[in-house]
Amino acid sequence: MATNRDNMDISGKVALVTGGANGIGKAIVEILLRKEAQGVGIVDIDPIKGQEVTASLQKTFGDGRIVFVKCDVTSDKELKSTFEDVKKKFGRLDIVCNNAGISNEYQPAKTIATNLTSVITGTYLAVELMGTQNGGNGGVVINTASAAGLITNPYGPVYTATKHGVVGFSRAAAKEPKIVENGVRVSTICPEFVDTSFVTNAEDGVRYKAEIRKQIETLNLMPPTGVAEVVIKLIEDPQYNGCAIFVYENNSMMVVEEPDIPILRKAGKISKLPPSSSQ
Repeated sequence: MATNRDNMDISGKVALVTGGANGIGKAIVEILLRKEAQGVGIVDIDPIKGQEVTASLQKTFGDGRIVFVKCDVTSDKELKSTFEDVKKKFGRLDIVCNNAGISNEYQPAKTIATNLTSVITGTYLAVELMGTQNGGNGGVVINTASAAGLITNPYGPVYTATKHGVVGFSRAAAKEPKIVENGVRVSTICPEFVDTSFVTNAEDGVRYKAEIRKQIETLNLMPPTGVAEVVIKLIEDPQYNGCAIFVYENNSMMVVEEPDIPILRKAGKISKLPPSSSQ
């Protein structure tokens, strides 16, 4: 029986990837198949793109190892049904990549539901379906945040808030007793700008188009495959449990440590407020 401290051999395992028909998600799906995953569920809201990607991958990896499920991750009902369908199809579930995301500053509720709420729901569904106390073998959850989950981006406050939420949730979830006891690891990737349609169309849904364009032009966009390789490292190696991993130029990775409250308190860089005069 697996524990959350075990190395994972991807060969023979079953994975589910949301946002799996494009960009980083698609790259994750392909590398999982190359690592001999028994099966991969491609989950995406776009049925045309999803079926197209699935058909293409099936030519290389065979019909029996891939299934596409159309799903709106903001619907708890659809998400639960999708997770159950993928497990039923392959008989098990070992890896979940909560990767679906959008950027729309004009629709904060939808952005929060897609980027954060679905990640939370997806993490707990993963524990429910692959936890050792629930009849599973344990497993790994990788949640996609962003460099905007580690720093602030003044041109996308709503997007920044959701990605900070993913980082905070994932760090806490990795230590949550219910999740630890079920042999499930949780980690987060925080990529800088990646060469995907998500970035190249980044001006859609933002208020500061020129500023966003300038940000993108100052960086060398990373290929999605490089980010996917980091995801594989997090899946295989338990030392990254609970970590937020900054992925940046040349596909380098760095663990961004969580601030330590006792150290912050001892830093003494904020002067104490004067006594209240209201009493």
